[in-house]
Amino acid sequence: MSRRSTLAAALALPFLSCSNPDGLSPTGTGALALRILPTSGVPFTSGRVILTVTKDTTVDATPGQPVTISNLPAGPYMVGLEGFVGDSVSSFQQLTVTIVAGQTARPMIALQPFGTVIDSMPTYTTSGQTFTVLFEKVAVATSYVVQKDSFATFVTSHDTTVLATSAQIAIPPTGPYFVRVAAVDAYGKRGTPSAARPITTLITCCVITPTGASITAQGGTQLFSVAGRDPKGNVVNNVSATWRSLNPSVATVAAGTGLVTGVGIGQSTILATVAGTSAASLVTVAYSITPGVNVWSAISGGAYELDGIWGSSGTDLFAVGSLGHIVHFDGTSWNPMPSATTRYLHRVWGSSPLNVFAVGDSGTIVRFDGSAWTVMQSGTTQYLFGLWGSGPSDVFAVGDLILHFNGTGWTALSGAPNEAWRAVWGTAANDVWVVGLGGALVHFDGTTWRSTGSALGDFNGVRGTSSSDVLAVSQSTITGAGRIYHFDGVSWNLNATIGGDLTDVFSVSSSEAYVAESSGLVLRYDGTAWATPASSPTPALLTGIWSTPTGDLFASGYLGVVLRGVRGAPFQAFGYPTSFAGSVNWASQILVGEPISITTKIELTTFGLISYGANDSVQLALYTDVSGAPTTLVAQTAHALIGGAGVHEFPSTLQTQLQPGTYWIMSKYAFGNTVVYQDNTTTSIWKQVSDSFGVALPNPYPASPTTLPGRGNMSYYVKGYVVP
Repeated sequence: MSRRSTLAAALALPFLSCSNPDGLSPTGTGALALRILPTSGVPFTSGRVILTVTKDTTVDATPGQPVTISNLPAGPYMVGLEGFVGDSVSSFQQLTVTIVAGQTARPMIALQPFGTVIDSMPTYTTSGQTFTVLFEKVAVATSYVVQKDSFATFVTSHDTTVLATSAQIAIPPTGPYFVRVAAVDAYGKRGTPSAARPITTLITCCVITPTGASITAQGGTQLFSVAGRDPKGNVVNNVSATWRSLNPSVATVAAGTGLVTGVGIGQSTILATVAGTSAASLVTVAYSITPGVNVWSAISGGAYELDGIWGSSGTDLFAVGSLGHIVHFDGTSWNPMPSATTRYLHRVWGSSPLNVFAVGDSGTIVRFDGSAWTVMQSGTTQYLFGLWGSGPSDVFAVGDLILHFNGTGWTALSGAPNEAWRAVWGTAANDVWVVGLGGALVHFDGTTWRSTGSALGDFNGVRGTSSSDVLAVSQSTITGAGRIYHFDGVSWNLNATIGGDLTDVFSVSSSEAYVAESSGLVLRYDGTAWATPASSPTPALLTGIWSTPTGDLFASGYLGVVLRGVRGAPFQAFGYPTSFAGSVNWASQILVGEPISITTKIELTTFGLISYGANDSVQLALYTDVSGAPTTLVAQTAHALIGGAGVHEFPSTLQTQLQPGTYWIMSKYAFGNTVVYQDNTTTSIWKQVSDSFGVALPNPYPASPTTLPGRGNMSYYVKGYVVP
């Protein structure tokens, strides 16, 4: 016998009959004595006897104590016994008793549980918003009451009376709702309701609001909400969701509420999961960091061209480039990774450290899952130059066409304009900008592509901080000057004409942005104007730029160059930037100098001297020290004019990174008329060799220089930015 049949049989109650005369006069009246005996597990606190048919009588009873009803005429009676816990009916039994004139009958009746529906009662099917509720049959029931409410306590229940053991219940799409069932007997008495069971609308997908948001302060917040959708597309509100951020270094989210907090610079996908389905939104966090980047330090990324760069944090960066090369930065060094391709890779982007894409020549797309790179099928052999996504299932790759990844596969987007695209960026799945050659600009709203006109030059990069603050950078095809355009939410306008070929852009905030340039420089915007730095550690073409959540910036380029932007680096002098009491006048056509100590790692940018007076031309240089002698040329100035007394500082021809140690600062004069301050209270060993002014400096320094002892320290020095 099935569990259903067994329980139904257990709830079926027998009809009892009392018909023995018991020796009483057939002409007298009868009496009925009943006792309510609770069965095990049904602890009644009170009871009641209901006598109907020819005499309606209701008598309260105490469990275990007899109740006698006398003066009953002959005839059959319907007797109901009810047990109570508080004010609720906990058990009920019905029987038929026939009273013969003068008869006294004493059936002792134990109550059975009434109206309990088995635990597995609710099973639900759905068609739109109508549910069929199935429940067990109760033997004494003549009908059933199905209750629904938005609260499990049924504060305001909506009752439906049905005769069958099923009911169709309309549930508004605001779930969850709760349902319970109670059996009703012939006297209108309700049994104990079943346990409340939740009914939730069948959810086939969910939608997050807003689809994208911007947070403009560290610690700023944005509340996201989520709604489900049923099979017919109806919105289901008040759903239970679990939230998470794919890049907690940029933004965190409260798992139960959807409140997002900005933590660091960048973008993070916010996921909500409802009933096994997930939806994604995007948050962009942008705020100014003080101080700004004031020096760029060179880091070796390998011996190959590097094009694109992306990272989730300062210890998780990827750079891609020629011959399929991919290098990874762990916070200390750049290390090569097997890439599964030898094609040139142009851009890299990820939704998280475990989901990173790179695109390149001949339709090449590779993907990193946290362990290895594998090749993906793109469906095209066209070149791909740009890459960006709002989430793991919404990724765009652009080049000679526009591809879209939906989490399963890549497809070419129909309706997209046919241009030579170079870059893509957005703030949400329905707010995407694509830029390309010939000044092409288009916007995608999630459904339709809209051209916003064109500008002078070929666009190479696009990025912003919000839907109303977007920058696009280009190279002028006419003058060769770089152009920076700004979108304010309404239109694109020329923001600046500066530099040469501008290759990429990163906006830290609306008042701080950086642009990579073809001559190795990184341009900086301070909220008012763009500035070009005086020097760079490399002449190589820079092709990509990226900021970590903490505001550390990295730029990638040719010759394996990776630059690191340092914020607020101290500018420090090493050597003798002091006006001493004495002086010395050096002869012309010699290369002479003294040792100095550099005590920390620096980016050397400047040479200096303090002259006593006279007109002359000078060239300064810095050599490494080996065994107390100048050896290898590491930095120099161009020929510079000294027009009079005082401090004179000259830029190094190339910004140079120096490790702590001893170096030789050397000078070469055209005429030898310059008098330099000298500390005559100390002694110093100087070295010199003959060297004509106007010719290239020797490298290495000649092996047998003349030693000039006891000359004292000269007012020569170098300056550089202290870098990590």
